[in-house]
Amino acid sequence: MIILKKIKKQWKLYPIGSPKGALNNKREPEYVGTVKFKKYDGSIAISRFVADYNYSDSSNLSEKLIPPQEVIKLLRSQAVFLASKDEEVENYLKSLNIKVRHTRVCDFCAFEGNITIVNSEFSYKHNNQLICEQCAYETIKREIKLQGFDKKIFRNLKDILDKTGNLEKTLSVLSPKFDPLSNRNLTLFDRVNTKSKYKIPDVSMKRLKIPHKFRDILIKNGNEKLLPVQYLAIKEGLLKNQDLLVVSATGSGKTLVGELAGITKALKGQKFIFLTPLVALANQKYRDFKRRYKKLGLKVAIKVGRNRVKAKGELKLPDSDVKDAD
Repeated sequence: MIILKKIKKQWKLYPIGSPKGALNNKREPEYVGTVKFKKYDGSIAISRFVADYNYSDSSNLSEKLIPPQEVIKLLRSQAVFLASKDEEVENYLKSLNIKVRHTRVCDFCAFEGNITIVNSEFSYKHNNQLICEQCAYETIKREIKLQGFDKKIFRNLKDILDKTGNLEKTLSVLSPKFDPLSNRNLTLFDRVNTKSKYKIPDVSMKRLKIPHKFRDILIKNGNEKLLPVQYLAIKEGLLKNQDLLVVSATGSGKTLVGELAGITKALKGQKFIFLTPLVALANQKYRDFKRRYKKLGLKVAIKVGRNRVKAKGELKLPDSDVKDAD
């Protein structure tokens, strides 16, 4: 099997062996030949042919000049595939009774002296050149390294390439000018189905079986109806001594879930501990709880890891005695 391809202004000849298994597999030819055509009386003919047996190693060239007639015999003896469209060359080969077929090969591989025959499923366009899947992956890795990104993002970019089939779009994600909001089709990781197996009814806070004074404080603070996560927590036994792990988005009402469980117990003489991961958040909840629940006769205290706080004068951390706190 012989591949003929035009690279820049020169025609290259690649003998790559049997066609079997050649699709989407890189082949290293026995040599890379350079074919020179010359016009004679309005038509073309092979005037010179040089076979390079070390094409990929410019420091160790091993060239052999082969007579045009030997080249014609070689072309007649094997299946010839044109990887570049050229009507004049195709007509010349047909005039020599050489059957010509067409194929597509990776431009990057061919430039390095190798041949990868590709189909549309495993090939991509890059800078107006057709490249194979392996060269596309190598191009992505090279761009990641050049721009200083963590090599772990290769898997994400590979997924984008597999999804879009477009290497240019995939590499655009690495550009400083890339706008993720305008290209959600490239950056969207997953979708969450908003259809829930639960039917969330509108439940008024007045219907909750909690102490009246506690309920009135909640309503006064704008909690007139239960939010979905609050309804689901109560449905799963929040007010019936069931242990729950509640995972929900910011602003969805998780804090009130904790208050419904904790304040009802605190009013019965049990302890309510509310943990937060940030000192600033602990201060905020301390002030909120103190303002709301002092009216219920509950003592609120705060304890923070002072040895972890390095701010000087920026945070006022109360020194509470938690022993007597509710």
